[in-house]
Amino acid sequence: MTPLALLALTFVATPVLALLALGILVLKFAVKRKVAAAIAAALLFLFGTTAYPGRGSKLATSSTNSNYVNVAQLQKFAFAGMSAAFEDITNLDSPSIFKEWMKTIVDAKDVSFTGVLDPSNPAGVQGLLTQLQTSGATSLYYWQITLTNGSVLTFQGYVSELMPVSVEYSKALVYSGKIMIVGAVTAAW
Repeated sequence: MTPLALLALTFVATPVLALLALGILVLKFAVKRKVAAAIAAALLFLFGTTAYPGRGSKLATSSTNSNYVNVAQLQKFAFAGMSAAFEDITNLDSPSIFKEWMKTIVDAKDVSFTGVLDPSNPAGVQGLLTQLQTSGATSLYYWQITLTNGSVLTFQGYVSELMPVSVEYSKALVYSGKIMIVGAVTAAW
């Protein structure tokens, strides 16, 4: 079957196969012009992995779970993940030679962050400093991570570490810290 016949057949069958057939047809005629690599890269783009840039993602905080305020000028933030602890409950009456386990506790760990400090507008860092130095449940805030595709992770946490400024001769002023997560993390993908 010729590439043109394949193209005609696949236009009737499915658009994805039609694009593939078109790509084969173009590759066949483009080899002599040495543009095959560029076309192959374009086809990979059409059928390849979906990814999103971090630029535009936000870490925000609120005392009331509404009207979130973004943490200012962040360069990066990272969710440390979650882990579970287990208790070995294997005993003489266990049904097999395999250990038995019971999940006992989940640790949501923390979120670390680093940002560029603007000393002329320190409101964001001042808010984090106030949260860190406030005692008890009044310093338990709501936090929200919004990714560039619109996915949102929401949780409660305490500011557990804060370095309000780091100064280096040939670098921008930066700040960093951590939020200890308390309780469940909800996600809206």
